[in-house]
Amino acid sequence: MMPYQGLTGSLHKATVLPRDQAYIYPSNDMQNFARSPDSFTYTVPKAGTSSESDVVPALRINLALGSPLVRVDIVPLSNGTFAGTNATPKSIGEPFGLPSLVNNRGNSSFPWDGKLQSGSYAPAGRYRFVVRALRLFGDASKPEDWDEATTQSLTLKYKQ
Repeated sequence: MMPYQGLTGSLHKATVLPRDQAYIYPSNDMQNFARSPDSFTYTVPKAGTSSESDVVPALRINLALGSPLVRVDIVPLSNGTFAGTNATPKSIGEPFGLPSLVNNRGNSSFPWDGKLQSGSYAPAGRYRFVVRALRLFGDASKPEDWDEATTQSLTLKYKQ
């Protein structure tokens, strides 16, 4: 006999990405995944020269439920706030390897050496990641079908 484990409510409205479940940690901390302090400075290898042994900022995302699509925008900061005058922060792009399709619930990590999905590299500066996860049965064209979490800030520098 199988115990009944029914669900009530709409999965479409269920939170996939809680607001506090995206953060940055040093890529070499694979035991604790300890959150970096706000504005922590990461000095990464020159563009195109990083290896797996280099310590770079890594994005940690903890999904409460699976998501068909996770997007990550890299947003430049000015004086610790979103740059620009519009209400919507302007992204310089996504980290290389993202967006991520068909995501299971739980934790995922994405190390970032400054490379963007376009193949270019982010300039040195202060950034924050804005992570968006599409809800179950969501329509990607509808803003209300996405959950959003924002990370603490980081300062990106390149070795000379």
